Amino acid sequence: MTASATSGKPLLEADLKKTIDACDRALSLDFAKKKILKFFESRMGYYAPNLSAIVGSDVAVKLIGAAGGLSDLANMTCDVVYGIGAKKRILAGFSSATSQLHVGFVEQTRISKSTPPSSRKKAWELLAAKSVLASRMDDSRQDPAGRYGRALRDMIHKKIDKWQDRKRGGSRLRKMKERYNREKKNAVWSTRLGDGYGEGHGIRPGSKQSRLG
Repeated sequence: MTASATSGKPLLEADLKKTIDACDRALSLDFAKKKILKFFESRMGYYAPNLSAIVGSDVAVKLIGAAGGLSDLANMTCDVVYGIGAKKRILAGFSSATSQLHVGFVEQTRISKSTPPSSRKKAWELLAAKSVLASRMDDSRQDPAGRYGRALRDMIHKKIDKWQDRKRGGSRLRKMKERYNREKKNAVWSTRLGDGYGEGHGIRPGSKQSRLG
């Protein structure tokens, strides 16, 4: 067995043993971490019902764990919550100065995944803001049933739907104007010119169609 960073020389027996032991420890720690996260995830409905109602129990565990606790998360601003869990990605062939900062754990929520790409950034900001409110409610233990969180979740869905309705409305208006312009260009009309008749193209001046905004 050879190390990938070497020029092909075999590892010494002692180095090989240390490497294997380190890998085993890393795997054991990762397994233990996942087990702990699964346990807390199963308890999120009791520990943070309102936050879980918005982001899901899996993301709620990550947010609380990264923040250092529910109280710490409740005291954070929405801008900070927005970035919790974010990692920098360095583009291949470029320096670290051109690295891109990914969105944090809020990107992993079901609401985020079901939101059209064009509205996701606004959805992430909204999720972060409402997550702060929900975590404050959970920290104060005023609504253990999670009704407040579900109400916030419904409000988020309605806002996202409204954004999409506006975009669809804008698209319809553009199509109407395009159709109007085509009709205006292709229309033919007649008018009396002196002793005879003439022919014009486009929408007749003074008609209702000519005043379309």
